[in-house]
Amino acid sequence: MQLKQPKFFQFILERCNGLQETMQKYLHWFCNLRWWCLEYFSMFTGIGGFDLGMPDNFQCIGFSEIDEHCCQLLKTKFPKVKNYGNATEINTDELPDFDLLCGGFPCQAFTIAGKRQGFGDIRGTLFFEIARILKAKRPSYFLLENVKGLLNHDKGKTFSTILQTLDE
Repeated sequence: MQLKQPKFFQFILERCNGLQETMQKYLHWFCNLRWWCLEYFSMFTGIGGFDLGMPDNFQCIGFSEIDEHCCQLLKTKFPKVKNYGNATEINTDELPDFDLLCGGFPCQAFTIAGKRQGFGDIRGTLFFEIARILKAKRPSYFLLENVKGLLNHDKGKTFSTILQTLDE
């Protein structure tokens, strides 16, 4: 993905013949600022569905996955990206800062395809690991998977708890 040169830089470059080289260096620096290239952390990565959908200028700084087969696939697809392993064991002080957290927290506890035990299922409590990482790292953005059945699980109480937790 190629970034377009902002119009005001083009305007300056056209009027400052002697400063073109300096302005080109400044433009290069400006276009490589962090917000032009978002860094993200992926939780409960699975086979990397979120990661495959990210734009080219988004860089994964790490992921959290424990399934052996998924880890093998991720290691092949993303050999330079660190797997932080079990989400419950992530030390946020050792995790680099990032702009976006994406995650598909285990859905079996909430979805109509599972037993729908919600937070009563240990997998359901893993959502709180996402909340812990968000609270510690404070990224600008987060993106969580839409789980079928989550909105009306336990008559909406589960979704309400999730929203309240994310609001903290």
